Amino acid sequence: MQDQICNFIERCGGHASSMAIASHVLRMRNTTPASAERVLEGLLKTDKRFASDGVGNWHLTQTQDARVDHTLEPPCLVFTPMRASAIADASRLALGWMQLPNTSHTFVEVVLTNNGQAREENSGIATLSRTEFLQRDFPKIQTRVLLAWNVAAVRAVLRKIAGNTPAAWLPPTTVSLQNLARNLLRLPRKPKLEAIYRELFQQPLRSESWEDQLHAHAEIWEALRPRCLENGLRSWQQIAHYARRALRPDFSQYEFDEKYVADLPEAPGVYVMRDREQRVIYVGKAANLRARVGSYFANGVVDEAKLQQIRERVARLHYEVHDTELEALLREQALIKRLRPSINRQHNVYLQAATQPEKLRGIFLVPMRPPTPHATKGRVMIYFLSAQNLNRLPVNLARIPKQRLRKAIAKYLQQGAQDSPTKSTSQDHMEIAARWFQQNRAWISSLPVAEGEPAGEIENRVLRLLRTPEIFYERVQLVSHV
Repeated sequence: MQDQICNFIERCGGHASSMAIASHVLRMRNTTPASAERVLEGLLKTDKRFASDGVGNWHLTQTQDARVDHTLEPPCLVFTPMRASAIADASRLALGWMQLPNTSHTFVEVVLTNNGQAREENSGIATLSRTEFLQRDFPKIQTRVLLAWNVAAVRAVLRKIAGNTPAAWLPPTTVSLQNLARNLLRLPRKPKLEAIYRELFQQPLRSESWEDQLHAHAEIWEALRPRCLENGLRSWQQIAHYARRALRPDFSQYEFDEKYVADLPEAPGVYVMRDREQRVIYVGKAANLRARVGSYFANGVVDEAKLQQIRERVARLHYEVHDTELEALLREQALIKRLRPSINRQHNVYLQAATQPEKLRGIFLVPMRPPTPHATKGRVMIYFLSAQNLNRLPVNLARIPKQRLRKAIAKYLQQGAQDSPTKSTSQDHMEIAARWFQQNRAWISSLPVAEGEPAGEIENRVLRLLRTPEIFYERVQLVSHV
């Protein structure tokens, strides 16, 4: 059985999840990640060919991959100093490459509009025509695995040089050295060449010359090569796949796992993050809890400083599901003001000077989160925003509570006639609601109320709006004729 698991992991590129192994090799049906991990732990813990990363994945170890050095053919390291924005309009394209493990290198400048003979310049860079490059140098590149720091720029240069030449295909296997370094060293984002060189060798680059940068790429690859072996990467195809894939987060330091985040509801809500001392460090709201919370544990988040602080300090995660995004926003404001989380940058979600709620009044219908699969009717939250208060009424369209609706309208009209705010709703909640209605006016159905409009007419218009199916897909507005 262990040999079958080994062959399966090898076919998957050296890595496989516990669920995949349990399903495809052990034929376990309707299992859970926890039970699959327990079974595999009993089977593989004494076999030195396998190692677990602690978050539900297994990979082949260096013991199994001792012969990798002999099976990996030497790659061709290619480098271009040109920016992607300059390649499209350039008439001269610069390239440098090194066929590892040799340290000899070549630098050329390909002239696209000149078919003359090659000539050597004082800088040591050979100037070639497109035809000369395709005949003399391109075959040396396309027959090797292509290793590059910026694969996109190198590909763009090679494609432009090759043009429509049928025989000038690109190497089938390309590896981004930058992405490989990010994943092997588990960095939060793609590193810069100078930063990764300093981290690996504790010294800066010798210079910014082409030659030194190309040699720096070769040195970085030689430093990363043993780490490839440790991660069970036995072929260039596995290395290329490992460099392309998104880095899986490490949940071993948290009191929740990856499945907990993946199982969060796709609904509006509030999430609260705590450290190991139970101190609240961050409070946030989300229109989709699963997508928003999941973004904290994936690469590519814009606010890297905040992300790093959250990942280093968070230990526990708690969430609340709310009917609408506005409810989550109001709850977030209340929690931030009460708990004062250290990572939150502002303790007032919206400043009172941002909008003028007295100029935005009316009745607003906001569809709630999707009903249960067996439900035949939707649900709507009705907000009554007056100059003095914000009230709400949840409505199930399968059974509209007409008596409660009538009382809510009467209360709304009564509060609109008051001169002083009531104590039931704080001013900042009215401010938040007014701004949220304004920002989402493109899809929220509304019902402006004219001064002196009878309560019965308002009730009839609300009922007409509730019976309009379009309110779940687009904005519908019923204007008073008073």
